Amino acid sequence: MIRILVSVALLCSLSIELVRAQQMPQTVNFMYNQLIYNPAAAGMHETDFNANLVTRFQWGGKLGGGPISNMLWADYKFAQKRMAAGLNVNFDKFGATSNLDVLGNYSYYIPLSNKLKLYMGLRAGLSSARLNTADLKAWDPDDVVIAASDVRATYPKVGAGFQLLSKNYYVGFSLPDFFTVDKYNIYGNKDKSLFQKRRNYLFMSGYKWKINDTYDLYPNVRLIYFPGNKIRADFNTIFEITDYFWFGLTYSTSRNHAIMAGTHISSRVRFSYAFEFNAKANVNLPLSTHEINIMLNLDDLF
Repeated sequence: MIRILVSVALLCSLSIELVRAQQMPQTVNFMYNQLIYNPAAAGMHETDFNANLVTRFQWGGKLGGGPISNMLWADYKFAQKRMAAGLNVNFDKFGATSNLDVLGNYSYYIPLSNKLKLYMGLRAGLSSARLNTADLKAWDPDDVVIAASDVRATYPKVGAGFQLLSKNYYVGFSLPDFFTVDKYNIYGNKDKSLFQKRRNYLFMSGYKWKINDTYDLYPNVRLIYFPGNKIRADFNTIFEITDYFWFGLTYSTSRNHAIMAGTHISSRVRFSYAFEFNAKANVNLPLSTHEINIMLNLDDLF
């Protein structure tokens, strides 16, 4: 009985931490996946038509039912009209809980100079959360507390963002969930007015330093703030052999640090892998994460 109570307490504490930490989708390679966080990032790439698939396996398979995240985004740039459209599909599953986001993005840019553009973006879509206790493996299948149930909630989401972009650097700010109908008080916004609601605030920036014609150094920073929590800061630096191979390191104030590497398989396909580890984790329960990222250039394919 004591072991059962301890296990339940551990699972509950991990669940609470997950909810706090993953209201925003998490990815180590955030600099290559900016559209996940900021609708103004639609159309920021040199190529016109792009798609990315990110898959994360958390806790390294040590615990059954560990979090799995799949994030797909795509954007298309209408260069002559100074605008772009994008799509996000995010799916997370953790034990008996799952969440699906389907979001459309629109961005428009204004040239501030020959080298600098200001992107403005909006996003809107639906988020669907589900709790299905039939997915749980219970010690006692007749336990009324864990009786089979299927609870669902669907609510709209609206976000906005801005981004300054030049050839060598970017600076972006966004509110990915600026407005959401929080009917089930998922965000702790019950009975609060629009300007009092708790929402995520996100800042991202990076600079590409060209060492010579072959080598580049690419430092990036991401800050995430949700009222009531500490600001999370992620810093990484990428060393790249142009159009061939890159590797880098990430340091996070959440103590989820990472090493990553990627390669250009062809002119259309890039692949990367990241290993994220928690510096606070017990050696007997390593909460590591494996992240795979496939980046596609779809220009002139359709």
